[in-house]
Amino acid sequence: MLPALTIPVRIRMRIASLLLLSSFPSAGFAAEPAAEPTRDPVGDLKAEAVMRGDFPGSFAVPGSSGVSLAIGGFFKTLAFHDTQAEGREAVFLPALLGGIGRDDVDGTTSLTAELSRINLDVRATDGEDKMRGYVEFDFSGDLFKWRHGYLTWNGPHGDVLAGKSWSTFMDLQAVPDGLGEPTVSGLVFTRQAQFRYGRSLSDEVKFAVAIEDPASNDVLAAEPVLTRTGFPDLIANLNFGTKERHVQVGGILRTLEYDPNGEPGDSENGWGLSLGAHTMLSERDRLYGTFTFGNGLGRYLVGFTPTAGAFIDQTTNDLIIRQNVGGIAGIRHEWSDAARSSLVFGLAEAENDDRQPPEAFHQSSFVLANLLCSVNRYLTAGVELDYGKRENRDGSDLDNLRIMFGMQLF
Repeated sequence: MLPALTIPVRIRMRIASLLLLSSFPSAGFAAEPAAEPTRDPVGDLKAEAVMRGDFPGSFAVPGSSGVSLAIGGFFKTLAFHDTQAEGREAVFLPALLGGIGRDDVDGTTSLTAELSRINLDVRATDGEDKMRGYVEFDFSGDLFKWRHGYLTWNGPHGDVLAGKSWSTFMDLQAVPDGLGEPTVSGLVFTRQAQFRYGRSLSDEVKFAVAIEDPASNDVLAAEPVLTRTGFPDLIANLNFGTKERHVQVGGILRTLEYDPNGEPGDSENGWGLSLGAHTMLSERDRLYGTFTFGNGLGRYLVGFTPTAGAFIDQTTNDLIIRQNVGGIAGIRHEWSDAARSSLVFGLAEAENDDRQPPEAFHQSSFVLANLLCSVNRYLTAGVELDYGKRENRDGSDLDNLRIMFGMQLF
């Protein structure tokens, strides 16, 4: 037999203390497995710097405590031919026919990649609180066009959003699927700075209230005027439904004000109500639509000229609010897991007054039809026909047919 090992008492006490300490996590560190690296650590001199984040596509920010960052976006290229308009951008707005470029001519062909996007998404969790910061740009401006920039705070008592994002007056579940920007006349479609609070009342009922940026160019005047913004736009919505079907009702209260070159001006109260809904007719067919009605809605509704909310009477300097109405109806059909189509019709109309000039905007309509195909998991290609028409107060009109082809990576 092997002789018994004699271990001094002092050494045995030291070993026992080490074993006891090892059974507890070190102070200040959670007893959790290390995050999974997102790159090959072999031969990497800083292998612990980049680790997988807490949501898909993200990585842990080096040196932070639980903050994850994702860099995203897509690359999109469009080619489009306008049959009766020249000098148009990638976003087609029929209400602007007659005001930009040339109309009722031989048309023109354009190619652009300006609708490509880049975004940064940062998220962190602290107990029951979930925080997020998001910023997104496309390239339709001189260099960048700022689309979104906001923070969110989701906790046990509701959700808070602060920053620039889609208006609370919008119904995001009823936005068409377009090859470019789905700027269908009659659709509430705008991004602006806001403070929003929302909360789920049940699994199928949610509400949100917000104050949003009131800065307005919604007033038509013969000369530049200063539009004042004494009060923010107040907006609320209530959403009932599930992924299969939903109904959303929304409301807005706002004030339109102006100063005619420092002289006494005028103001009027604007308001609006909106209704949006969708339902799945089958596993591959989705029917949706929106309807919006009010006074002085202006820029909130796609399909208007920017100044369709009100106009100034040149003889009395009174601000005359305009009644605005708009709506869309659309259907989306999935031909297969890789191919889908949308057919959408929209209409936007602003009330006219005898004091307005004959060429004042009255109505615009828009028809969209497309076919989008997923070539593989990263690449989508498609074709689309857009037809838009503008009608003026005197009955004159301008129209344009756009034929578009595009590809998007990621």
